[in-house]
Amino acid sequence: ATTVATFELSQQQAQHHAGLDRNVTTDGISLAITYEILADCAARTDQHRRALWLYRRASGLRHVAASAAGISPKAAAATAFSSSSSSSFSTPAAAATTRTTRSKKAAVAALTNADISKMRVGGAGGVAEALSPSEANLRLKECRCLSKLMAFLEGSSVLEMSVPSHSPFRTYAHSMLLGELHTVTGRNAEAVACYLDAVRRNAYCLEAVEMLSVLDAKLVDVQKAVEEGIKLRTRKREKQQERQDEDGEDAMETDDNNDGLLPVQDLTSALFLAKKNNCVAALEAYRKLDSAYPANAYLLRKIAILQLYTGDESSAEVTYQRIRQIDEHCADGMDHYAQLLQQKGAIAELGQLSHDLLALDDKRPEPWAALSLYHMAHHDMDKALAFIDKAIALDQDHAFSHLLKGSILLGEQRPTHAIVSFFRANEISRDMPSYEGLVEAYLAAEKFKEAVCTAKEALSSAPRDPRAITLVGLALAQAPSNPQSAEGKERAKKALRKALAIDHSAIRPLMALVGLHEADGDTSTCIRLLNDAIEGTAVSGSPATIAGGQGQLGRVQQDRLYTRLAEIHIGSDPPNYSEALSCYHKALSMNHSCADAQHGLERLERVMGGAQEGDSQEMQEGDSQESYQEA
Repeated sequence: ATTVATFELSQQQAQHHAGLDRNVTTDGISLAITYEILADCAARTDQHRRALWLYRRASGLRHVAASAAGISPKAAAATAFSSSSSSSFSTPAAAATTRTTRSKKAAVAALTNADISKMRVGGAGGVAEALSPSEANLRLKECRCLSKLMAFLEGSSVLEMSVPSHSPFRTYAHSMLLGELHTVTGRNAEAVACYLDAVRRNAYCLEAVEMLSVLDAKLVDVQKAVEEGIKLRTRKREKQQERQDEDGEDAMETDDNNDGLLPVQDLTSALFLAKKNNCVAALEAYRKLDSAYPANAYLLRKIAILQLYTGDESSAEVTYQRIRQIDEHCADGMDHYAQLLQQKGAIAELGQLSHDLLALDDKRPEPWAALSLYHMAHHDMDKALAFIDKAIALDQDHAFSHLLKGSILLGEQRPTHAIVSFFRANEISRDMPSYEGLVEAYLAAEKFKEAVCTAKEALSSAPRDPRAITLVGLALAQAPSNPQSAEGKERAKKALRKALAIDHSAIRPLMALVGLHEADGDTSTCIRLLNDAIEGTAVSGSPATIAGGQGQLGRVQQDRLYTRLAEIHIGSDPPNYSEALSCYHKALSMNHSCADAQHGLERLERVMGGAQEGDSQEMQEGDSQESYQEA
């Protein structure tokens, strides 16, 4: 295509400079189309600088041709909605009627002698407003190239001046790109305005709604913009129907009997609930949508993520399996599924998933993240790190890849490097997993002040989220020893109790609180807390959801509770080996693959079989340290 277009360009340029009898509008547009074809080919092969140069030439020709035809921004706005053509300015006859002061000869000379390299009117100043839909589209492509070249400020400047918000040729795509450019440069208020404009122009632009939830826009403003977008869509379809009736065409089928095809308002509410870390309410909203729109992979992905966040791994696994059955070629969100399989120890399934994703598309980050998790399961951290670096190289804005890299580095005792990865993940998506990783990395690097500040930032983003409150408690609990350490420990216990009060089924604050009481030698309180948690979840062998809570604790979590209770019985004074033995057996009866329970039972049997007291003491210390680190 590129070679053919270059021959066409040579011929057109020769004709363009040969004589003055050609029509200026047709001549300029033909050249512009050829330049645009060459630019598209360059952009598809990642030659963004060359594509940028060609798009600027094309847009310059379009603009000069329109000006020669007597079209002004004001006239373009007046005639934009009356013209049925979106790929050219007008017919030669129509163009002739709009010429005012220029003669044909002067207009052709202006186009022929114009320095096309200067027509691009890009950069900080001097950008002319687009005079046609085609020129506006060229500006959009030009700014996409600038974005690829990391020239974000120039791209936003060109787009704002060439296709302003009042331009009749502006589409939701212009607003989306401008919002992305503002987001990258930290101009969040301007980004919110652009995304709202995109939603007004296209109510089904869910990407804009998601970004608005990330940027903490007001839900009322977003819902109002969605309503305006739905009304605009309805008006357009009514006008189209009226034109068809006038032309005597068959009535088209309409889907605007109610508010359109999609429940956009309900989706908006669910997205905002999830971004505000109100997982239970968001999960309920998505489940209602799932009942109305069954077998929808998009909704199921949202449900699966929320199930993971609430600790319901078994349900999340079932949901991901449903997604794979509905669309076996779906790669979105499969990195989370891969992590679930890795944590579960399902190595064979993880290997098959990695193979399927690589065969599907090896240019996406998800297959390489899954492959990294596969090597993590085989304890090959060097390969795991290499593959996750590959994923990041393919998409530097993939938050999960940065999270996974941070986890690998933290496990390799490289907390300083892990902080960088978790910080980048948090920049991309300020969700609770990124805050959790960042706090853990700060604590491992003994940067306690930063850990507390980050935990408080997480709490400010989600005041009622027990995970955020738990982060504050963990940060305070691991503060260095000093005369005020006792006060810090009490504040940590208070924060953890508050997290448990909000969600009685949350296991992380429970384990952390048990660890603090164990460090104080208060084993009776530890036993009481764990027994209360076990009794609260043992309801007909199924997960029990506490009213108003975020998480769920079923049999898959009770094995951890019984294992921890066994460790407390061993560490009590005097040790209660019989109770510990009973707890280990109960844990293994619920989850026979529970590694902690298996190892603990083996050590306990050695001690009860006549091992030395030193071995018993060593086992107590080892169990205590492992459990505290896990919390």
